[in-house]
Amino acid sequence: MGVKVKETVTADGKKLKKMLEELGKLEVAVGIQEGEKYPDGASVLDVAMWNELGTETIPSRPFIRDSVDNHVGEIQMLVKHTAEELLKGIPLEKALKELGAFQVGLIQNEIRHGNFKANALITIYGGWMKNKKSGKPVYVKGKKSAAPLIDTGRLRQSIHYVIREKGKGG
Repeated sequence: MGVKVKETVTADGKKLKKMLEELGKLEVAVGIQEGEKYPDGASVLDVAMWNELGTETIPSRPFIRDSVDNHVGEIQMLVKHTAEELLKGIPLEKALKELGAFQVGLIQNEIRHGNFKANALITIYGGWMKNKKSGKPVYVKGKKSAAPLIDTGRLRQSIHYVIREKGKGG
């Protein structure tokens, strides 16, 4: 005696399958877009990288990594909430925009309130110092602020998100 199984997919099931297929093709990339510059021509992306990772003369101030590490629980709750909202029918684009905006806010908050190594006095007040490579004196213009990562506000204002196809970013 044979058993026949009839597969039935509801309209909601088809809608969910389509949404999951679309979601699998997209990602939200958060950070600084290439090409953004300070008024003096310096690359905002380069300055962000030097501060995030550190250099010989700049201590690491990981504002991007800390924005994730310090808020894992909040991020997990938002992802769960977003998944529930998607199942209720909110548009995929709206959900991805909310995730992107949330992470932008976390990074910007970390820049403003992160627990980073203090600026060197010459960074704050300016003055003369010797170039490490050439030994020649160089004048450093101080930024007049003791807050690490904050001078003009350009770095913080340059944090954005983009929704793109997976594998299509840089």
